[in-house]
Amino acid sequence: MWVEDIAKQFQLTVQNGTFEEVAGRAVFNEAGDKRYFLEKRWQEGDRILTIFMQNPNEASHETTDSTVETLKKMAMEADYDGMRIINISAKIKKATDLEQEGVNEEFIYGALEQAEDVFLAWGLNGQKMLKKYPRHQEKLQYLLLPKKDQLFSLEISRSMKENNHGKAVYFPPIPAANKELEGMLPLDSFNFELLFL
Repeated sequence: MWVEDIAKQFQLTVQNGTFEEVAGRAVFNEAGDKRYFLEKRWQEGDRILTIFMQNPNEASHETTDSTVETLKKMAMEADYDGMRIINISAKIKKATDLEQEGVNEEFIYGALEQAEDVFLAWGLNGQKMLKKYPRHQEKLQYLLLPKKDQLFSLEISRSMKENNHGKAVYFPPIPAANKELEGMLPLDSFNFELLFL
């Protein structure tokens, strides 16, 4: 599978485990302070939701956290069999900048190439990170454009502050942990352009 192939390329290990009868897979760096990939499966099947967020919290292949539990509940209610989580930054709890080492980008690109449905939730800081690296943003746009009808978010929010070019910043918000979510809303062409143009 593509996860194992990318992990092998960078001499990383895919770790497997379970938490409360939910199967998990994850890829971390050797120091354990970066998580490149997380998968949770609660039943057999091929309906997997790919979730694209800002940075990882505490969840692993054998643990969970409140954000992952909130997203799991949302995915289960939408009849998915599991979810994969990728992040703009792989740094656990410390997303200050986009990863430029190549490893995280490979997991992002691999997950998006394999994805059916994609839920965008990287928040304002994640959007700002993407805007700083046009090459990365263009590659994401290239991968996501063919999946335009399979993109979802909670909504598209607008920052009250303008960026340094005098334009408003639009972003897919991060779901609040331990909060009931309204559900997944399809991302229309107009909102797609707000995020990537």
